[in-house]
Amino acid sequence: MPQTHHDGSKSTSQAASSSGSNSSGSIRGADNSHTPPKLFPKVPKALLRPIGRAIQEFQMIRAGDRVLLGLSGGKDSMALLHALHALQRRSPVKFDLAAVTMDPQFPGFDPSPLVPYLRSLGIP
Repeated sequence: MPQTHHDGSKSTSQAASSSGSNSSGSIRGADNSHTPPKLFPKVPKALLRPIGRAIQEFQMIRAGDRVLLGLSGGKDSMALLHALHALQRRSPVKFDLAAVTMDPQFPGFDPSPLVPYLRSLGIP
């Protein structure tokens, strides 16, 4: 029996069960080895707009500014990294963005994976 997913695609119940689709349309357990993981997530507009408005309203970043972000690798600092990077590319106000790793004092913290990731984003 065909199923219509929330994205408008259709599949048969046999195909849906073999790919691991659930009733919400998300895929679990699917073999996505042919699709490389997305390293640079697209920042949701619901997050990007208020950040951009706050930066503009309070004149946090002006033309020619150099912004240095303290990066721990946690969710908060990574979200801010991607938001600032997206704004840097889209904003008519041109500014430089760089990052330094901050040690959150957790046992086993290793910032070394952040270095090539930042390099791949073009962030010094």
